[in-house]
Amino acid sequence: MHPGVYDNGLLTITTQDDSKELAESLEWSVYHNYRVVAYNCMGDLFIKRPGSETIGYVWLQYGYGRFIAKDKSEWLALIEKDGDDRTKFLETYAHDYLESNKGPLPYGSVYTMAPILALGGDSSLHGLSRCGIGRLNVYPSIVSQSFEPEHWGEFA
Repeated sequence: MHPGVYDNGLLTITTQDDSKELAESLEWSVYHNYRVVAYNCMGDLFIKRPGSETIGYVWLQYGYGRFIAKDKSEWLALIEKDGDDRTKFLETYAHDYLESNKGPLPYGSVYTMAPILALGGDSSLHGLSRCGIGRLNVYPSIVSQSFEPEHWGEFA
C-alpha cells in the first residue's frame, strides 16, 4: 500500500516524513524509537521500529500497545480481510457512523473524542456524535499530555 487515505479515512498510510514526526509527537517517550506506518480513523497508531518488520498497534485513547503482526504481509492480512481483527484494529463501526455523520477524512486527519476514553469518554453512538475532525499531528500530543497509561503493553 502506498501513502494516502483509504476508504474515506478508515486507514491512512503515512509518508516517510510524517512517520517519525507522528511518533515523536507523543509525550510518552516509550514510543519515540518507533515510526508510525499507518493510523485508523480514531487516531490509533500502527507502528514499527526502524530495521524491524514487526508491526505494533497503539490504542491511543489508552496509550496501550501490543505487537500484532510479524511483518507487513501478516498485518495486511489482518486489516484487509473482513472479520473481528479488521473491525477491532480499524474501528470500522465508529468509522461507518462518523463518516456518514461528519464526512470523510482527508490525509492527516482523524475523528477526535472529547473527553478521550481514558478520561471517561463515551464510545457509544451518543459519545461518537460529539466527535470532531482534528489533525493527527496535534491529537496524539494532546491525548498523551492528558494522562500516563496504567499499562504500556508490550512496548515498555
